[in-house]
Amino acid sequence: MLACPGTADDGDVTSAGGQCTRYMYKDWYDTMGTSNAHSYKGFSAPNAIGAGFLPSSAYVNINGTSNVDQTVTINTRDRFSGVRAVQITDPRSGTKYWVELSSKDGYDVDTDNYVQDFTANGVTYQTGYGVRVLKADQANHGTLLLAAPPDNGVRDLFWPTGTAFASASGGITVTVLSTTSTTATVRIQTAS
Repeated sequence: MLACPGTADDGDVTSAGGQCTRYMYKDWYDTMGTSNAHSYKGFSAPNAIGAGFLPSSAYVNINGTSNVDQTVTINTRDRFSGVRAVQITDPRSGTKYWVELSSKDGYDVDTDNYVQDFTANGVTYQTGYGVRVLKADQANHGTLLLAAPPDNGVRDLFWPTGTAFASASGGITVTVLSTTSTTATVRIQTAS
């Protein structure tokens, strides 16, 4: 999980000259993020794609193309049909990002029963189901990015309907248009 100060959504970690902190093993919705004896968890989109579990027909790939304005509806990541993720390469930075949906479906059914909100550096992080945005780290694995905190200072581990993510370079904007129990509709925009 990448936690950036203030209302920032994205940025570099402090070891790379940035202001964000990477918390290892804080992504409770990814089998590679942490372990829990009480529930099974699916792979996040970058891990599923990298392991060959998610075929190219199951995700939309926006590969560094500029001036994209595309609306995509994705199924929950544990459905075994239809589009389940979006993979985006930022046309300005070359960094990969992924968008997926977790809900009370498939392996994610019981995940929320065993995870808890936590506080670090005076910020409370709230677990829950919803649209997830992940960013490639040095090993090309996904690091969870968090929605900017509303007035109450709580940061969600998902992106609620009506919120928008912007990459640090400004090359990508992802807006969550709507969600249901099994789908999310997102608008993907890239800059030149």
